[in-house]
Amino acid sequence: VKRRYITFNPVIKPERRKRAKQKEPERLSAPMTAVLLHVADETFYALAWWLIVCCGLRAGEVCGLRRSDIDLDRAVLTIAQEVTDLRGRAHQDLPKGDKVRVIPFPRALTPPITAHFKVLTQRAARGVRAQTWQEHQLVFPGRSGKPMNPTSLRHMLKRLTDQAALPPIVTHNLRHTCGGLLHGLGAPENIIGGLLGHGPRTITGHYAPPEVDTIRPWVEQVYRLLAGEVEKTRAEKMATLASNLSKLKKVS
Repeated sequence: VKRRYITFNPVIKPERRKRAKQKEPERLSAPMTAVLLHVADETFYALAWWLIVCCGLRAGEVCGLRRSDIDLDRAVLTIAQEVTDLRGRAHQDLPKGDKVRVIPFPRALTPPITAHFKVLTQRAARGVRAQTWQEHQLVFPGRSGKPMNPTSLRHMLKRLTDQAALPPIVTHNLRHTCGGLLHGLGAPENIIGGLLGHGPRTITGHYAPPEVDTIRPWVEQVYRLLAGEVEKTRAEKMATLASNLSKLKKVS
């Protein structure tokens, strides 16, 4: 079986070889994703959720992203490492499949990334003065500057979904969300696979992977879709707040 001479172990009883029915990948709709992004807007890691749902990054890839991996002029990310959970500790390693990939991110995220860098610099300066900071040039480090364990993102997501009254999901479901949004917009399979870092299914895909400029229009469409939904969510929240205030004034 290990050498693939046969496809299954004949010693195992047939009923034990039956595969469980594969579950449909859980993902959020565009309006639900907008609610999540709106709730996360005031947090330090708000940008991380935008990159996950627009670019389909894995949690470990987000934790391993360095400043040098972001080209603000070209609006391009280089996924060159990821952080994994090794016996409860964050471990820096090569990305899945040992494949470095270059993907675009929405150009509208350039100002938020610049602002995030400023806040990160201020946080690092305070940590250096307190002698608690270890610089690793990470975009989304832990509190002391060291690599953040990907499970920390899962805990953050749990708090966000609870606050937003969304169904419980894990960070990998947001990759499914990104793929689902791209599919709904009509993106070809090779574009979705190239962005998410899936291996090509054909020889042609192996020798001719999609270029950054080919993927970019689809990433921009996902951003515009979600940005529009976020604006609707904000408008609804403001309208609800105004309505509640007017009722309070009438009562008083």
